[in-house]
Amino acid sequence: MNESRISVRYARAVFETALEKDLVEETGRDMQVLLDAAGSVEFREFTDNPTIAPSVKTAIFNKAFTGHISPFSLSAATIVIKNGREKYLAAIARFYISLARQHLGLTRVILSTATENDARLLAKIKDQIEKAFSTRVEMETVTDPSLIGGFIIRIDDRLFDASVRKKLQIIRKDMAGS
Repeated sequence: MNESRISVRYARAVFETALEKDLVEETGRDMQVLLDAAGSVEFREFTDNPTIAPSVKTAIFNKAFTGHISPFSLSAATIVIKNGREKYLAAIARFYISLARQHLGLTRVILSTATENDARLLAKIKDQIEKAFSTRVEMETVTDPSLIGGFIIRIDDRLFDASVRKKLQIIRKDMAGS
């Protein structure tokens, strides 16, 4: 069975159980904690190490995450580890977050700008996106000086690039082509 099918099955099972127990949002936050942890080299070395017994991995995992994620999420992750699927934890968490956002009517937006923005401007942008797309927005901001000016906004899988960097690239391409 391939990685995506395994991840999707586990994520759906966790989501459906969280839905029954009214824990969708809390579990979503927990899955983000797991996803953040999975980004570390140490976490990947731990989960990918076949010489560590599942019982030892479970004990280490419980000790590391108790108090940081809910008992429900800890239990779900423990089941994944006991079943020998711990290398899929990041993908399971990612897909769960996607299911939870969809269920909660949330749209993830990443706004990249060359400089920091004030809270009023960010709130205005968020309101405009919520109105334009008829959705609740979960916004993340990124400062990227290489944009020079303007912004790039990613809404789910759509990208709107209104950066000065992009405009300069277009001008360079046009000039090279003439």
